[in-house]
Amino acid sequence: MQIEFERSGGFTNAILFAQADTEARYLVYGAARLERRMTEAEAHQLEALSRDVDVSGMTGDSPRREHMPDQFQYRILIRSPDTRQELQLTEAGIPEALRPLVEALSLLARGNTLP
Repeated sequence: MQIEFERSGGFTNAILFAQADTEARYLVYGAARLERRMTEAEAHQLEALSRDVDVSGMTGDSPRREHMPDQFQYRILIRSPDTRQELQLTEAGIPEALRPLVEALSLLARGNTLP
């Protein structure tokens, strides 16, 4: 499974980025596109979080969008051999079912390991 994640916007417009290949256990992260191997546990955790969520039906729309000019914008792309799911959403529009995946990808994008 391949997962791409990007968070932009916010007050400083700093971009968080992560691109993971869970089969190869390979991770590219951060603005400098650093590289590292993921642990087997991290790869399994990402796969499980991605399988638990069907992003195809999510819109990420939020009625409060116009009141939050500095909110984060997210782009998530999940590819497997038989599916491709992409979602663009705002911070206020993240569905509860997607939050664990967004939090895990945010940690990896900062160069942290998953708990």
